[in-house]
Amino acid sequence: MSMNLVPTPSEPTAIDLPAWRSQYAPRLLGEDPSIVSALEDVRQVAASCCSVTILGESGTGKELVARAIHDASPRAAAPMISINCGAISDALIESELFGHTRGAFTGADRSRPGLFEAAHRGTLFLDEVAELSADAQTKLLRVLQEGEIRPVGSMETKPVDVRIIAASHVDLEQAVAEGRFREDLFYRLSVIPIELPPLREREGDLELLVTRFIEKFNDLYASEIQGVDESFLAQLADYPWPGNIRELENLVNRLVVMKREGTLSGDDLPKKFKAVDSTFDSPTHRTQGPDPGLGQPIELQSAVRNFERDLIDRALAWAGGNKSKAARLLSMRRTTLVAKIQKFIDMEDHSAASESALGSQSESERTWNGGAPIDRGPLDGVHSDDAVLSTTRNARSIGTVRPSPSEILEEIRHARWGGVASLSPAG
Repeated sequence: MSMNLVPTPSEPTAIDLPAWRSQYAPRLLGEDPSIVSALEDVRQVAASCCSVTILGESGTGKELVARAIHDASPRAAAPMISINCGAISDALIESELFGHTRGAFTGADRSRPGLFEAAHRGTLFLDEVAELSADAQTKLLRVLQEGEIRPVGSMETKPVDVRIIAASHVDLEQAVAEGRFREDLFYRLSVIPIELPPLREREGDLELLVTRFIEKFNDLYASEIQGVDESFLAQLADYPWPGNIRELENLVNRLVVMKREGTLSGDDLPKKFKAVDSTFDSPTHRTQGPDPGLGQPIELQSAVRNFERDLIDRALAWAGGNKSKAARLLSMRRTTLVAKIQKFIDMEDHSAASESALGSQSESERTWNGGAPIDRGPLDGVHSDDAVLSTTRNARSIGTVRPSPSEILEEIRHARWGGVASLSPAG
């Protein structure tokens, strides 16, 4: 096919990641390891001709990543054309992508090129690609296979040379498994998948992002916000950020406009950011003290981390070690599940290394293994996907009766909506 006629340089100039980000991705902020790792993948893939799929929740910066890939590619001199596939009706999507001839349908008073032609020798960014209808998916697949389009109403085809970057906020593998997305199209698009982490998993980047947004809106509105205090950052850290970086940027925009000067504090935040604090500051809690079920004191992050690990163990046990099934049960992407498993293994490796100097087994190992010594076996020095799965299958004793999906989902619901008091795992 003729989709990739633009050659890549045989010996691309070496450039380190900070310099690359400064040149091609200045708006992709953050120093958390998860975003740095994702941007390293972006840097590596940019110089190739491969199709790329960017996965991530709404507001995580998928279009910014697509723009960085295009700008750092040999196609940078040609246009990058973007389309939100969910914003175009089924009746119009074919004409929008492939163009149409005069008289092709009612109202087509002239011929019009489609986005594939407009992006010739450049990049076409298909945002929310999972929203395409089954018919549109079939026609897109044909273009990717043949490297040519046929405008609506025409009997002739036209060759096109376009690099495709797709994006979705849903798990495309799961969509394939559920029959909502063509498997052959998935493999055409996802030559290289890149997953962007949600903001709630980048807590260390909150202060950096807030500072940059304050600078941006101070300049825009001639305001004089000096910074933020600890109560402000603490409440941001407790918030789940369903809208991710876009939501944070909009929040800072509003606060800069409304306050104009001084320091932003927790008192300046909307009520939804104070919901957790107000629960423990209610008259009942001030009178009766903390809920005895919580214990005194409690380390919230550790409790959440332990409960998350327990749920992952139980989901994997129910799924017979199949990570894809376990990920669907937990409503997360398979790659996210694997990354979380690896994180727990790495944490325990670090703890075990510290404890080994004292000649004792770490507490994290005893917890993970149900009180029995853990056999690390091939995991020592190796962090392959298979090793992580093997260790996860065998590292925890969770009983002879396998929990049902409904039992696991009930625990997940308690973890999400039941408050801190429901963080104790059910055996």
